Amino acid sequence: MYIATGSENDKTGHLTVVGKELASLEASANILGVTVAEARSLLKIIATVEREVNMWNAETRVEA
Repeated sequence: MYIATGSENDKTGHLTVVGKELASLEASANILGVTVAEARSLLKIIATVEREVNMWNAETRVEA
């Protein structure tokens, strides 16, 4: 887990952070043309879908 410091500005997507993961999030947000908050929301959705797929795959293997 990385430590975030400072504050998030929704208008610019600027986030003052400590840690490569969050700096990468800001870079990804800039590439996608979204704010950091929007990029974070997208990552949460992706993580949820990935978790569901992994659970489904595990259940499918057990049944097979």
